[in-house]
Amino acid sequence: MEEKQVNNENEDFPLYTEKIVVNPKKKYKRLINILWVILCAVIFGILASFVMVIVFPMINKRFNEVPKTPIHLELNKDEYIIRDDFEESENDLNIGQAKPQGVTEIKNIEEIVENALKSMVVIEYETQLIQNEENENNQSVGLIVGDVNDDIIILTSNHVTSKGTCNVIIGDSINLAANILGSDNDSGLSIVSISKRNISDIDKIDYNVAVLGNSYMLQENDKVVAVGKLGGNIVSANVGKIISLDTESVVDNVYDILNTNINIDSQDYCFLYNNIGNVVGISRNNPIQDQLSVMGVSNLKALIEQLTENKPINYLGIRMSNVTPSISEKYNLPMGIYITSVVIDSPAYNAGLQAGDVIVELNHNPVLAIQSFNEQLYKYDSGQNISVTVKRAGRDNYRELLYVINPSVRN
Repeated sequence: MEEKQVNNENEDFPLYTEKIVVNPKKKYKRLINILWVILCAVIFGILASFVMVIVFPMINKRFNEVPKTPIHLELNKDEYIIRDDFEESENDLNIGQAKPQGVTEIKNIEEIVENALKSMVVIEYETQLIQNEENENNQSVGLIVGDVNDDIIILTSNHVTSKGTCNVIIGDSINLAANILGSDNDSGLSIVSISKRNISDIDKIDYNVAVLGNSYMLQENDKVVAVGKLGGNIVSANVGKIISLDTESVVDNVYDILNTNINIDSQDYCFLYNNIGNVVGISRNNPIQDQLSVMGVSNLKALIEQLTENKPINYLGIRMSNVTPSISEKYNLPMGIYITSVVIDSPAYNAGLQAGDVIVELNHNPVLAIQSFNEQLYKYDSGQNISVTVKRAGRDNYRELLYVINPSVRN
């Protein structure tokens, strides 16, 4: 039987020639997995960078940084003694002031100036003379009044800190951004600081902390030395004498004004030294006279402490003058602090204090002079109630009244 040859070339086998289509999910699964791994790696890298650059330094700083000790400056206060060493005016109530006998002379001017310059720094600041014009760079001076922990405390004019920034030049050329601690518009004072940690060669800088002396003991014709920005020069010195002693009454305070025969320019700012090299006066901002007038430093010491600790200044809203023994006898007034006026809607006004009252106690502590009154006033926190005892004139005599004042913050 003849075998039949089978031709398989053109024969179809549907079972084996069927086209197989791969599921797209399976087809790109490997690619998706690879992309997912890459994305996770990128996210991990970003998170790791964030931790290393931001979080880790913050944690490290928190655990390793030495906590900064609050700045506390304590100055020696001067006792204000009310005396009748001069004739009182019959027209108004003048402010009594201690006046020792004997005019002082300066023995070693060069030594006083040399030591004064060691306690002085240059302050760089910007001002804008005309609106919409570029800022102008200026220089003034500051006085080193404290060396607390790692900070050098500097007293200067609030004019140089009005822009919110200023720089301090200490030594020959070390220029550092200053930290503004506190500022007061009434006195025109500002306190700034620089950190000694930012000065690598601090031991090589020859600087001193100025000694704030007793301005209450000054009298007319005392010889004094002015050191600072004088005649537009940084830093300069000039010798003169006190030609008169005045007082300036402001709200809640009074400033002793020392007038000298030292010539100045309108932009000058300096500090006044007595015969033993202690600072007894601080310049006033933008003097309107051609001769130097300064504020006595003694009744500014409590304010300087307050500004250093960046504490708000309490505001009562009263103008005052001291009652001296002769004024007390002449006007039949009790000894104390005479209120000449009360600002309307001020805390003192709202509490019930009146012009003509005589303050004799602050929080049950006797006060006979504005200078001691302010030292006590600065001790209380803003918003803390303060009791004020006054003597008020009646038909026949003075009666004692107690008022509670809730002071606000002085602008």
